Amino acid sequence: MLIDLEKLKEKYNLAVNGVLHVGAHHGEEAPFYYKMGWGPVWWVEAETDSFQVLERVISNYPNQFGVQACVSDEPKVVTFHHANNGQSSSMLEFGTHSVEHPDVVFTETHSMMATTIDELFDFEIIGEGNFLNLDIQGAELLALIGGLHYLEHVDYVYTEVNQKELYKGCVQLPELDRWLASCGFQRVEIDMTPHGWGDALYIRRALL
Repeated sequence: MLIDLEKLKEKYNLAVNGVLHVGAHHGEEAPFYYKMGWGPVWWVEAETDSFQVLERVISNYPNQFGVQACVSDEPKVVTFHHANNGQSSSMLEFGTHSVEHPDVVFTETHSMMATTIDELFDFEIIGEGNFLNLDIQGAELLALIGGLHYLEHVDYVYTEVNQKELYKGCVQLPELDRWLASCGFQRVEIDMTPHGWGDALYIRRALL
């Protein structure tokens, strides 16, 4: 994560009662969530290899739960692309990512059934948390669309953002700003890399 969550907590007095982290990778933020008492935490990860590592990592922290799933805007079959670094895997194809990070390549593709955040919640696979963390390589808006009901209970959205089309069809920052604004959120922080991607924090306007 590009922005220090502990500094964000202090700056905005974040009152977190649960976390949904979509795009878990290896659960790198697990120690922080535990330290801050931001539980329960539900981790969602699509890649099998990454999910196996994730399970081992979060087994060291109580009240953290792993869910192996790929989320999108609706339940459907998607083509999932596995990258050689694990972190750049996505249901979307590379766009400028291949230029910005030429050492990262897709090594395998296969079909998988995607679900939605709302479906995971409705089936009680995940619970209600007011902090949503999205890191799913260009598919962030798709996940939000598939989590409209869940989003009603969210106060904070920390998400990867793009100012270039790193993945084909990925949401660009202005569109994401408009969409989240229509749901009652305002962007309060952003940190961009020279490669056209970065992280941003959105907070429900009623809390500002």
